[in-house]
Amino acid sequence: MADVVSLDHYLKQAQRGSGRRQARPVYFDRSELQALMALYSEQVMAGTWRDYAIDHLAGMAAFSVYRRSQERPLYTLAKRQIGPSDHEYLLFEEGRRRRKAGDLSRLITWLRTPLKVVG
Repeated sequence: MADVVSLDHYLKQAQRGSGRRQARPVYFDRSELQALMALYSEQVMAGTWRDYAIDHLAGMAAFSVYRRSQERPLYTLAKRQIGPSDHEYLLFEEGRRRRKAGDLSRLITWLRTPLKVVG
């Protein structure tokens, strides 16, 4: 069975940095922001998302979406630095890690896939 890892775990790890050097802030590049905003626009038109937040932290960048701005985020897509020029992408659902990928497009594809009724 998989271990449940919270977003807080990754935030603390990113703030500590790797090794002796302090981790630098991580940012989404233009193509990543365009893909995130396209997904956000689709979900706003569908009525499922209403607000978003972008955070740039030491070692991690996070794009969080909300159903209502007073609540915790429904989903958080995070870009985490794992090496000098390497990044990994993580998807958190209500604070718990759901997916991990080498590129952002895989996580976006997973979010766009409609849920199926199993019966």
